[in-house]
Amino acid sequence: MKLDEVGRDRGFQLGVLDALLAADAVDRDALEERLADLGEAEFDLDPDDDWGEIEQRRLGAALARLADLEVSPDALAAITRLEFGGDADIYMLIEMTLDVDTGGESDDYLVGDLAGLCHLPALEHLDLDGHGFSEDGHDLEPLEGCPALRWLRLTGAIRGADALLELPALEMVDARLARVDDAVLDALAARDVTVQRR
Repeated sequence: MKLDEVGRDRGFQLGVLDALLAADAVDRDALEERLADLGEAEFDLDPDDDWGEIEQRRLGAALARLADLEVSPDALAAITRLEFGGDADIYMLIEMTLDVDTGGESDDYLVGDLAGLCHLPALEHLDLDGHGFSEDGHDLEPLEGCPALRWLRLTGAIRGADALLELPALEMVDARLARVDDAVLDALAARDVTVQRR
């Protein structure tokens, strides 16, 4: 299965790839090789292009190349932790290989869609802080494919929060950085889920 079949969102794909790297389910050297010639690639440069524009084009090309990477469905099914912090290994690997420096802060890394969660049935820990933050928030309906989820940090405006009520293993929800329906949080607290609120 290709990484872009796991989820259409590039930021989400990178979080999954980082989890696979952490589990040694993807070879770091092979990833660097896949990206290495982009560091030397010539683009149709306009004399008016500044270095930031060139870096963005190279970064976009790198993410497209990574999206075409084959990943094991068994390795995906074994992922238990997904985070999107700016210090993730995958961001550093990309930037060091390409010799670009966004400081891990490129908009290309932002997570906009969680639809790929259905490929991670063993997921226990999901942290939507860092690049997972979206002012527009996230639709949580894809969480229904994560019956093992125990720990969740939410950010931004949340839609589909009723999906949280369908998670049998849920123990803790950190909603301090999120706007979530209070009735859903109250219902979770009533069933002894630890809920952290604003």
